[in-house]
Amino acid sequence: MSEATVERIRDDFAASDLTQRQKAVLAWTDAFLADAVASPRLQREALAHFTPAQLVELAAANAIFLGFSKIALALGDVPDDLPLMEQATPDVVEG
Repeated sequence: MSEATVERIRDDFAASDLTQRQKAVLAWTDAFLADAVASPRLQREALAHFTPAQLVELAAANAIFLGFSKIALALGDVPDDLPLMEQATPDVVEG
């Protein structure tokens, strides 16, 4: 992924010239990181680009990446010059 693509992701990806498929992945990931719940609208948009199995794989990958990043931070194994962004672990709602 190029630095130019990364910049388009950082600066309001929804209004960028990224493909609709790329925007769907980013929106799915944002929802996962925010509250681990995909709205019905987001589910419809994601399913227009991905199969249910692919969305499960994306959710699993997001969980793994989030978990390993938290482990790295907890163990202090992060380079000093790496910019850090705090992301709370989503609350699980039982019911």
